[in-house]
Amino acid sequence: MTLSYVIGGLISCIALIIAAPQLANFATNFGSVKIFAQIVLALTYISEVSKGAMNKGLLMGIVGSRWR
Repeated sequence: MTLSYVIGGLISCIALIIAAPQLANFATNFGSVKIFAQIVLALTYISEVSKGAMNKGLLMGIVGSRWR
């Protein structure tokens, strides 16, 4: 079972390395409406993940917004 986790992790890591430049080029073409939609989606995710732990959710949002 552990071997399958390692193999799956390596495959997904390689796929991300290959796809990251294309995704970055795609993301740089976003307009202000799409960026606003991404921000709203990110805030929705944060509020869903941090149910009952407001401090963790706020910290997650701050770290995520400063990560760029």
